[in-house]
Amino acid sequence: MTNFYKRLKGNLISSDSRDRLVDTLALLSIPGIGRGRFANLVRRFGSPGAALGASSNELVEVPGLSNVTAGAIKEQYDGELARQTAARIAQLGWVVLYPDSPDYPRCWCISMTVRHSFFG
Repeated sequence: MTNFYKRLKGNLISSDSRDRLVDTLALLSIPGIGRGRFANLVRRFGSPGAALGASSNELVEVPGLSNVTAGAIKEQYDGELARQTAARIAQLGWVVLYPDSPDYPRCWCISMTVRHSFFG
């Protein structure tokens, strides 16, 4: 196993990474929370865990979050399901990279200037 993969595996298994993954999964599993609202919540509170721990009054201050969605965050949070999902991810050997992870690819560059001809 190369050092890169050892580092990634270690990042997934560390308790900080596991907690972050559990919080991310828990927040994203709540109906009404998609990419946009998730990003707004993390931007406002600093992490998915902090967003889950926020009060309903704090949550409704987030742009795009209604009282109904704030209530759903408080009522439908399922940490146990998120922990089970995170454990399964680790068991499968999958690696989750976040945009602030050091190993996250910085550029997904595709050159549009090069044209390939596969059929003639």
